[in-house]
Amino acid sequence: QRELEILGTRNGGIDDAREAIELMTRGVVTPRIDRVMPLEQFNEAMDYMRSGKARGRVVIRVKDD
Repeated sequence: QRELEILGTRNGGIDDAREAIELMTRGVVTPRIDRVMPLEQFNEAMDYMRSGKARGRVVIRVKDD
């Protein structure tokens, strides 16, 4: 089991974030992830998102497990 910490959210409050996590945990919803990029490629990830080509979330991996 992995422990995750949410550092922020753009939409909704903490209760909405908790509900979203619960729904994902139960498999009710699955977020669409376009790509996962390392922190070292943060600028490239931002450019990709701004380009409008992303068809889902762009995840920044802060560190490897």
